[in-house]
Amino acid sequence: MRTLRVHFALTIAVASLHWTTLVQAQTPLEIDPLNYQQWTARASVVYLLRDDPENLQYFQAPGGNDAFNFSQFDFDNEPGLDVSIFRELGGGQRIEARYLGLWNVFDRVTVQVPPGLGAINTNPPLPFGLDPVNTLIHSGYDSELHSGELNYCLDESPGQTWIIGFRYLNIGEEFHADYDFATLPIEVDNILEVDNNLYGLQVGAEADLFSDWMGACRLIGFVKAGVYGAQSNYDYSYTQPPVFDLQGSNDDTDIAFVGEAGLTLNRSIGYNTSLLLGYRLLWIDGVALAAEQIDNTSDSLVNPVPVTVDNSGDLFYHGATLGVEYRY
Repeated sequence: MRTLRVHFALTIAVASLHWTTLVQAQTPLEIDPLNYQQWTARASVVYLLRDDPENLQYFQAPGGNDAFNFSQFDFDNEPGLDVSIFRELGGGQRIEARYLGLWNVFDRVTVQVPPGLGAINTNPPLPFGLDPVNTLIHSGYDSELHSGELNYCLDESPGQTWIIGFRYLNIGEEFHADYDFATLPIEVDNILEVDNNLYGLQVGAEADLFSDWMGACRLIGFVKAGVYGAQSNYDYSYTQPPVFDLQGSNDDTDIAFVGEAGLTLNRSIGYNTSLLLGYRLLWIDGVALAAEQIDNTSDSLVNPVPVTVDNSGDLFYHGATLGVEYRY
């Protein structure tokens, strides 16, 4: 996977060199008084689906069988926001500022574990005494995505645009498990929380794939890719008042890759207004995910709990978008 990221880094460098050559070849800035200081605003509601957690065991039932697995979480398409503002500079050049947010990806799962001696699947597993009658594990998985971009866009020809810019992404996730014992007066909470901050450069292109003869209806495609420095943090918590209040934390840095592509149908409904209907794909590789940290947590009942960070996870989002564009 790291070889793949290096390959992408070289690809980005070559694309950046091509973009620099294009800029140097441009004629001096030509300002059209009718278009200069023109602004374009786009706002869309996105309905994105995050891929489900992988097949990783969280809790072992008595006998070692799988009582609860992270793959039992099943995410749905959730609404988010995609907002962009463009500032025309003239000469086929413009600046874009963009925000993409998806802050409500979640699922809840409750499982029943039979009596006996189970274990939380730390490394090695942490033995866990269960209720002699019945134990319920109420669990939840929450994930958020926030992305901000600042891009410089250059039209190479009508309907074809090169893009280069800076992008920041934050991916935060939390898994929590509350244990409900039928007869024992015990409260147990277990939390795994990760936070990822990615900073990097991206290059890309946008092109009109189809346009009617009046330009009132256009199909626009875009692709962007970049290599990022990623800082990942993992916080672990296990509480059983008044006996245990165990905490552990660690962080790590590495290289990550982000790629995004999409199609948008732009339908003009007035002189300066258009409706937007599209589909987005977003892939993020090289981040820490909550579900993938349990195996990097020690079974030690000491403070602080020894933990390491697994930041080799990848995320994939896809879904439809619906919005409006206004030019002024």
